[in-house]
Amino acid sequence: MVDVEYIGRIQIGHPPQEFYLNFDTGSADIWVPASDCHRCGGKRHYESSLSRSFRTEFADEKSTWQVRYGDGSSVSGIIGHDTITIGNDISLEDYSFGIAKEQAHGFARDPFIDDLFGLAFPALSAINNKTSFVQTLHQQGKIKEPAVSFWLGRSTAENDKQGEMFGGVNGNHFNGNLAYIPVEQQSFWKVPVRGVSINGQQTYDKEGSAILDTGTTLLVIPVAVSRKIHQAIPGASFDALYGWRILCGLAKKDKMPSITITLGEHDFLLGAADLVGENVQAGNGLCYSGIAESQSPIFILGDTFLKHNYSVYDYGNMRVGLAPSK
Repeated sequence: MVDVEYIGRIQIGHPPQEFYLNFDTGSADIWVPASDCHRCGGKRHYESSLSRSFRTEFADEKSTWQVRYGDGSSVSGIIGHDTITIGNDISLEDYSFGIAKEQAHGFARDPFIDDLFGLAFPALSAINNKTSFVQTLHQQGKIKEPAVSFWLGRSTAENDKQGEMFGGVNGNHFNGNLAYIPVEQQSFWKVPVRGVSINGQQTYDKEGSAILDTGTTLLVIPVAVSRKIHQAIPGASFDALYGWRILCGLAKKDKMPSITITLGEHDFLLGAADLVGENVQAGNGLCYSGIAESQSPIFILGDTFLKHNYSVYDYGNMRVGLAPSK
């Protein structure tokens, strides 16, 4: 397990077939590889013929689906219906999900996941689910609240802590009180950005938007903001192919700047250790930055941000809750 994605175990069908999916608040559909999936590598494959509860409308043109993600990758296949179980005892019968026949190379290369468990609002669903998995669980009385929450720890050989809670909040994993920010629309988990400060100095004072996305590894921000942040990091350098690189030992030496992002009316701190990514090359002392820059004006608050902040996605009240992680 690595600290770059939220991974959960689910089961599909009767008898159950097990998969490990990336819980992704940046997309809206659940999908797994088909038994005859092209370019699916060594993933676990869903065998529809082995499930007594599987059904699909093979003759219906609406039984196919395709989705393209923000990074340009895509996936396509057929729509199936089966029992989907999370944990050991929370399940939905006859729920729609994607069975991938074709997927981009990027998904096949990820050794930790079989594919995605989308948790954005159903308006983004390529499978045309009318309510999300979480909302449907709540409608059927299987969870107390139409919400899901996440905490993502920093994984090491000794420490591998990450988890999720469907239907509520786990107060054992954050400090203080949750600060709630209304979402701007029922699509992505998009909230207003009101500012970014570096060592207490405001560097972004526009009205912008940020998407909280557990499926994105980095904090992706507009070019101008990224460059101001990296200019405040001693020794940071930019590579046109691989992006920003920083000295691996800066966080331990307390040399990283204090960076705060204002969402709605609340300030959230970035963890210094979370700004330091993987080694560029063993032994050279350089690491990739946890921040990437984009020409888009929209901030993507990926795992660089979420490792430091417990997050709650509340469908019922259309809001996101955040608090410093323990």
